[in-house]
Amino acid sequence: MASPWTIELVGYRLHVSLFERVRLEHVERLDARLRVMFGDDDVEIDEIIVFLDGIEGLSPKARYHLADVQRWISTCRVRTVYVSNRPLYRGVALWVAHQSDDFNARSFPTLTSAEHWFQTRDERPQVLRTCALTCLRLLEGAGQSKKEDRP
Repeated sequence: MASPWTIELVGYRLHVSLFERVRLEHVERLDARLRVMFGDDDVEIDEIIVFLDGIEGLSPKARYHLADVQRWISTCRVRTVYVSNRPLYRGVALWVAHQSDDFNARSFPTLTSAEHWFQTRDERPQVLRTCALTCLRLLEGAGQSKKEDRP
């Protein structure tokens, strides 16, 4: 039986595409394949891109195991992006990154935005901290303008 995923190593970047209906046994086979690739001394992987737009369905058990796979990938200190412009699978990607506690895993709607993140060396906590500080500055600025309007 063919698996609803493909893997291609391009330089130091691993491209993983998921498509069709993905079930637990498919993610288990993907997990096994990734572990073999990471165990190969002749293969060096710095980044992983997981393309999700081809998925037609993802079982809950497959989703949970995908988070387990990402948790294992985090021990390899490899930056991982999940790319999907479909809201459901972007949400799944966000959930996987969050559940795995991997600060080097992110979700993006386009490959262009993922490429931009790969070019920076920002990790997730840095990005979140920067966004939080920007929001605080905006809120503080909004509060000051309201105070100025008061008599």
